[in-house]
Amino acid sequence: MKIQAAGEYRINFDGALVADITRRIGWQLTLSDRYLSDPPGGLKQNDLLLTTGLRVKLGGPR
Repeated sequence: MKIQAAGEYRINFDGALVADITRRIGWQLTLSDRYLSDPPGGLKQNDLLLTTGLRVKLGGPR
C-alpha cells in the first residue's frame, strides 16, 4: 500500500449528455476522466473513457 505524499493529487471528472430522439428513446453520451499525479510504477497518469448508448423510457406519465 502506497501512502500519498504531500503534493500528490487526483482528479475525477464525470459528465453526461442525453438528447431525446423520440418521447421514449434518447441518445446518451458520457465522458469520464481519472487523473493521478503520481501513479504506481508503469501505469499511465490519465484514464479517459467515452461511452455512448441508447436510453429507453419504460412506463407512462403519472
